[in-house]
Amino acid sequence: MADEAGRRDEGGGGSTTGGAVRAPDPYERDYMRGAGAVLHREKTVWKLHWLLLIGPLITLVVAAMGFAGLGSKPMPLPVAIGLLPLAAALVALWALFIALRVTVTSREVVVQYGLFGPRIPLDGIASCEVRDYPQLALGGGIKRVAGAWAYTLWGQGTRAVRIEWRDARGRKHATILSSPDPDALAATIQLARGAAMTNVRIDAAGGTDAAAEAARAEAEAEAGATERGEPRRARRD
Repeated sequence: MADEAGRRDEGGGGSTTGGAVRAPDPYERDYMRGAGAVLHREKTVWKLHWLLLIGPLITLVVAAMGFAGLGSKPMPLPVAIGLLPLAAALVALWALFIALRVTVTSREVVVQYGLFGPRIPLDGIASCEVRDYPQLALGGGIKRVAGAWAYTLWGQGTRAVRIEWRDARGRKHATILSSPDPDALAATIQLARGAAMTNVRIDAAGGTDAAAEAARAEAEAEAGATERGEPRRARRD
């Protein structure tokens, strides 16, 4: 039971296809506010994230040796001091890149890996499917894979979600996302996309009815004016 709870915490998530959506963490609440209602929220922590702490740890040890004047050729004090901000920067990188977050709303898919990631409008998605990419077994991160920008965590296998989409300017993009359950993530995006497309059709139909109603009202007004002998108004384009 403890292992299962740990996997749920690590994978994060909850969706319209798998129960209630989990509450956002502070980062998601402040920086990942997507447009529309949240349907699915996923946060995956890299299992081997502690490897990123080796660099800052070694840097701090070397700096400490410099402050203590150890070694046959002691490190100059300014160099030892300069290693401290380097160690801090490496710790910041560790904090940024230990988790991949994906939020699906009724209007868009928000991706965040560190400070990077796209906001994908649902009405711009052309396709969303799970594919196998053997090159993902060589490592994760943000990189180009098969003509797409991939946001993946090493150790999550080679199956990932590929989304083909267009932005507001009509430019084509392709995004690859790793997930603890890529099939469930793809299904949730497809469900949200289908609902968004239905709403667009309903809105479009409503707009057409409104236009027709306005035309009928204008025609009736003109007919009434003719019966009263009033001059006919110029027709609006």
